[in-house]
Amino acid sequence: MNSVLTMTWHDANQRYLMAALAEVRQFLEPLTGSGHGESHGGMSAREVMEETAAVMASPPALETLCIMFHLSSFERKVLLACAGVELDSDFAALVPTGQDGSGKPGLSFSLMLGCFPDAHWSAISPTAPLRHRHLVELGSGPSLVTNPIRITERVLHYLTGVHTMDEGLLDILQLVEPPAALVPSHRSLAEQMATVWPDARADKPLPIVQVTGSDRLSAWDIAASACNTIGLELFAVSSDAVPTDARDLTALMHLWEREAALSSRALLLDCFDLDSSSDAARERAVIRFVGGGGGQPQWRGDGKELFYLALDRTLMSVSLTRGSVPQFGRPQPLFQMPVADVVGWRNRFVPDADGRNFLVSSVETTERPEIVLLINALR
Repeated sequence: MNSVLTMTWHDANQRYLMAALAEVRQFLEPLTGSGHGESHGGMSAREVMEETAAVMASPPALETLCIMFHLSSFERKVLLACAGVELDSDFAALVPTGQDGSGKPGLSFSLMLGCFPDAHWSAISPTAPLRHRHLVELGSGPSLVTNPIRITERVLHYLTGVHTMDEGLLDILQLVEPPAALVPSHRSLAEQMATVWPDARADKPLPIVQVTGSDRLSAWDIAASACNTIGLELFAVSSDAVPTDARDLTALMHLWEREAALSSRALLLDCFDLDSSSDAARERAVIRFVGGGGGQPQWRGDGKELFYLALDRTLMSVSLTRGSVPQFGRPQPLFQMPVADVVGWRNRFVPDADGRNFLVSSVETTERPEIVLLINALR
């Protein structure tokens, strides 16, 4: 016990993970007729796990991941079995070869459905956590249940306490370092952004925040400073890197969702170079990637109402009651706006002082600019 107390988190996490693997391997040992188990100084694998977890400053990576992705007991065993094949040659020796025709040790859902007493078929569904969250990968083969299955590299690193990033994201993301200092007006904006994320460490998605303006670097600095305030590392991706192919876009979204869950990282989607009038497919991809919200916020002249464009170009209205704690009303749809884009950084409309009339730029090309005056007849 004394040696456990002096362990670093990484050493304790490794001890916990190895004990968890030992607990799972007992279900695989009958496949080869072995049953020697693993010695833990007279302690069972479960006792080692409990002893180790009790002295760790933060939970083991395995348990954090299981809670984060709501894994069932069977799904936890599947993930551990896949990790064991990669981390322990003795563990790999328990797995039959030839599952995928390669002659190498290989796991499959069919094998694990027969080994683990708490197995359930729903775990192999594409909407279940193991596949939907890209915790495991399925190889090619004649059937779903016999196809080889392995843990993804990013998740394996996470279980061992190694913090990295999926290589599929490294190629398109750029780290945004927080600035050493901000001008007062930008610092105020960064502080406001940080206050709308009070549950940044909770198990829920952060609200989407749009930073508008004509200066890209200032927008990046404000966003990076806000993220740094609440302990998040900011990465930026250009709208040009968002794929327009539906399958590729879905894969990117799933990769980032998993990355955000496994790390303290936020994403800045840079739409400064997005030209919606000439690249409608890209705009649709960006809207789907964002998954909600809106853009181009504008205050009414008296500051008692906020207007913004929903992603389908509907003008939305949100009332504001000022006080010691400002109270926002529910967003209300007004009417469709004939604007060229929603997600670009240029504001396409301006409300008048009482919010009854709107000056709208409906430019679709640079050849024939149009200005349209809309009267809000609903008021």
